[in-house]
Amino acid sequence: MFKMFDREDTAGAVSNAIKMPRHGKRMVLDTVIEHRAATPISACEIAIQGSMKGEDRNTGMITSATLAIDSTPEKFANAACYYRINGTNYSVAADSAGNAFSAAHVIGDGASALWGVINIYIDAAGAFSSRVPTTPQVYTSAELALVAAEAMVTPSNLCYVGHILIQSDTSTWTANTDNMTDGGELTTADFRSATSSFITFQDGAGGDISDQLTATELTNGRSLVNIPVSDTMMAAGYVRLYLKTLTGTGYVTSRLKIIGD
Repeated sequence: MFKMFDREDTAGAVSNAIKMPRHGKRMVLDTVIEHRAATPISACEIAIQGSMKGEDRNTGMITSATLAIDSTPEKFANAACYYRINGTNYSVAADSAGNAFSAAHVIGDGASALWGVINIYIDAAGAFSSRVPTTPQVYTSAELALVAAEAMVTPSNLCYVGHILIQSDTSTWTANTDNMTDGGELTTADFRSATSSFITFQDGAGGDISDQLTATELTNGRSLVNIPVSDTMMAAGYVRLYLKTLTGTGYVTSRLKIIGD
């Protein structure tokens, strides 16, 4: 029996991942609800997710930040999202005034349309930052720029959020000074957001494999559900729980038992 959620109180959180045993035939998910304050928990759904390699099980995005150009086109925008750093869950709200770059990153040589990539990161406090492989960036193709950016090592206190691939025009492009409007002060700016390697398992009808607690279970504060292990689940290297929905005030504690023959 593995303790997965230990008094979790925030929707969007994920548990620590465990290796999927090769002999697993079914799972038993045991959940305890603790109501707190005047607004008890009125809805709770816990989904089961899997990943082949689980490379982002300790640090990585849980949901996408959906990076995009901001209404102030020299800045980038983000959607509300959840992420992990060193095994701890965090969340950040959608930006209200855009995010500035950490430095005046330069792309181009002032003569040719060249390429560069800016990697975006977030820390435990929800502050965004940017890093580049070199400056100025004068790569002659998008592929060369992306290879250089992918080789950068993410600092241990940060989570990689995504990147912005920029092609300059025949002038240099400078972060925080020049805008990112296509055809404006550059040729193109392509925003790409990191996604989790963990995907919620689905049943044969395309629905999530999850425990959506009933009104009676919420009132009693206890749920016990038996989940058959499919071939897809067996193929996963790692499994974890995802607190898909939590409405009200209180705590969720879940244990997962994987049973063989």
